[in-house]
Amino acid sequence: MRILFTILFLSFNISTFAQITWSAPVAVATNTYSNLHPRITLDGNGDPLVLWGNSGAKKTYLSRWTGAAFSTPATINPASIPVFAASWAGPDIASHGDTVYVVFKQTPEDTNHIYIVRSTDGGQNFAAPVRVDSFVLDSATRFPTVTTDVSGNPIVAFMKFDNTFMNAKWAVAKSTDMGNSFSPDVRVSNFAGGDVCDCCPGHILSSGNNTIVTYRNNLSNIRTIWSSFSTDNAATFNNAIETDTTNWMVMACPSSGPDAILLNDSIYTVYMSGASGSSRVYLNKSVASTQQAIACMPLTGNFAGLSAQNYPRIAHAGTAAAIAWKENANTTTRICLKFSDSITGGFSSAYDTIASGSVENADVAMSEGVVHIVWEDDNSGKVMYRKGTYPLPVSVQNIAANTKPIKVFPNPAHSYFSCSNDIGAVTACTLIDNGAKKTEVTPVFTNGGWRISLAGIAQGIYTVILQNREGQKYSSKLLVE
Repeated sequence: MRILFTILFLSFNISTFAQITWSAPVAVATNTYSNLHPRITLDGNGDPLVLWGNSGAKKTYLSRWTGAAFSTPATINPASIPVFAASWAGPDIASHGDTVYVVFKQTPEDTNHIYIVRSTDGGQNFAAPVRVDSFVLDSATRFPTVTTDVSGNPIVAFMKFDNTFMNAKWAVAKSTDMGNSFSPDVRVSNFAGGDVCDCCPGHILSSGNNTIVTYRNNLSNIRTIWSSFSTDNAATFNNAIETDTTNWMVMACPSSGPDAILLNDSIYTVYMSGASGSSRVYLNKSVASTQQAIACMPLTGNFAGLSAQNYPRIAHAGTAAAIAWKENANTTTRICLKFSDSITGGFSSAYDTIASGSVENADVAMSEGVVHIVWEDDNSGKVMYRKGTYPLPVSVQNIAANTKPIKVFPNPAHSYFSCSNDIGAVTACTLIDNGAKKTEVTPVFTNGGWRISLAGIAQGIYTVILQNREGQKYSSKLLVE
């Protein structure tokens, strides 16, 4: 039985919501580079990297924020590997500090393969492409999507078909050598019955040893969103949950996939469903450990003039979260964004209009205090970008005000982090979350350096305060995954 939960998690336990201050829109590149399916991630300094496609040239481009503007786009794929790109699907990107991965599908899709390229300098240079689906001998593939594990190794999900382009399934291939090679793929979507929706992209995310693949299933034309789970770093997938309780039956493929984030034990999934008679964007909250969906609600609900919503994307920084989507209302198409400074407390009903006019697919990324959004502007033919900032707790800012900056690594971190030996003997270390809660952790000198265990530390963004024997204090931001 499918149940549409009516828990109003979009608005419960709300006290205050931070407001975003938006910069003016910026063109990432001229329209000679096209603008299809833009995707955004952040480098080790928190600066945006923007990826998009050009269907005519069969190229994918990447542009980096240089401090004052975006760099001249670099072509990521070699001329010998033409790339599939459309407004609704295309290449994908993920980063782990300054290690950046881009995955793409070679055209024609039915006879070619999936490739990955890696950068170790924040997207300035990329190594030669490596084939991801090299163990796939009798199947066609499409829709690659990429994430990284705690060590920075890429994990790639993709759709597989038989040699007649039927029997669509999702699979995952992982690398243990930073993308130089990939293991045989493992089956992901064998829990929901039927096939997967063969023209709907999916999404993969990783946190600690947990890997989740979200996708649209197709069971006798019931096309709902499912999430498959791995607890052994994508070696096997043994459980799944239906994270879409709308029970949408549709005969034609909707060409729209989900997106998701994992925060501690909670999965937040966004997707489009037409179960109400019109396409609407939904937000679902599920519990990873029990594989239970506990809340599912339309993101905005119906209002006068609303005709359609689609292509939702979600991102978070600690407990702050943002959702972007395309919306048609009162004969106007617009890119919208809903924000919460604490997703555990829900979202308010208000949201921002980022752009309007002939706009399409968008994507969003976050760092502490900052929201980055890109979208496809078909009026200008360009990829557009805006940056928004929101206030952090004043107490956190004050604590770090009289410290010197220092780098900690790895960042993001999972089980531990280290710091430079330049500061001398580390005598104390404090982690401060966005709510100004302090946790004292013990630095240990081992193998010639200082190492701090993160055992018992929840996922989120922290301010790290380190103190040396002379009483000097140093600070850094740290993302714990």
